[in-house]
Amino acid sequence: MMQHSIKSLPRSTSIGHQTIRAAFRLLTTTQDPVPYSEIRRYVLATVPMSMWDETPTKAGRQRWENQLGFHSIWCVEAGLLQKNRASGWILTPFGKDRFLHASEQEFFDTYWLAHQKRRAG
Repeated sequence: MMQHSIKSLPRSTSIGHQTIRAAFRLLTTTQDPVPYSEIRRYVLATVPMSMWDETPTKAGRQRWENQLGFHSIWCVEAGLLQKNRASGWILTPFGKDRFLHASEQEFFDTYWLAHQKRRAG
């Protein structure tokens, strides 16, 4: 399984990691689900975006938003996050603990390796 150092992530993975960390920062402030629209607003207000990050993809969404979507799915796979279209996103107890107490690299490895393991079958 491929491991990455957060100091040398590919550009798309880097913006995904920055945006999911911002989402987790917001989610640690409440025990209630947060609607995606609030998460999106918070990410836009707190994560510096390059022109490349804001470039639309073929599907029409900005690159950063696609990457936030991918990274959030990987966090669900790793048991860090629960997502519900109706009520919003909420951290699991494991997700909150991992985000608050693990290093940034350990947090990334938690969801990245879960994703890689799932892809490998």
